[in-house]
Amino acid sequence: MNVVAPDVPGPFRQADGTPVPFDDAKYEWAHAGYDVLVDVARQPNGHITYQDIADMLQDSTGIETRVPMRNWIGTPLWLVAEMCVRNKEPQLTALVVSAQTLEVGDGYLNTFAIAGQTIPKNLQRAAAETRVECYDYFSRREPVGWDRTRLTGRNAAPPQAKARRMAKTRPEPVAPKVCPTCFLELLPSGRCGYCD
Repeated sequence: MNVVAPDVPGPFRQADGTPVPFDDAKYEWAHAGYDVLVDVARQPNGHITYQDIADMLQDSTGIETRVPMRNWIGTPLWLVAEMCVRNKEPQLTALVVSAQTLEVGDGYLNTFAIAGQTIPKNLQRAAAETRVECYDYFSRREPVGWDRTRLTGRNAAPPQAKARRMAKTRPEPVAPKVCPTCFLELLPSGRCGYCD
């Protein structure tokens, strides 16, 4: 029996079209996401795209949404990131990458906010190093596991604005001073190495 997707703005059960509150769906998706990412971490050089994990979360939980993936996937990944911090495990969300670039998205900045760490200068390098930690950790031991009671719940929505603000606190590069005569960069002393 094929169920026609209901005309609802949010998540719904695939089996019967019953609406599911987003607050419930995000935890089910996150639990499934944690398990999926542990499996990905056990593959040599494993990674998964945002679209693929979104599809897997919907299929494995039986909860679908017609909302574009980019508008909801950050919330369950945020919860997975928080669980990794609570479990003292490597950040599994480093395994989720863009299909075009095979790099983590800007939402990965949130993992540093969750862990109370400063944002690295090179986000992609930090994510690559974390992926290696995931491969090593999860190939050698069993995961601590999912326990919703350990999540705070107050961080259930990705604070991307906060992460962006933190990223903006980095000093902006200053344009070099140039000689008004030859337009070469001035020495640190403020003198031109060519004209003076």
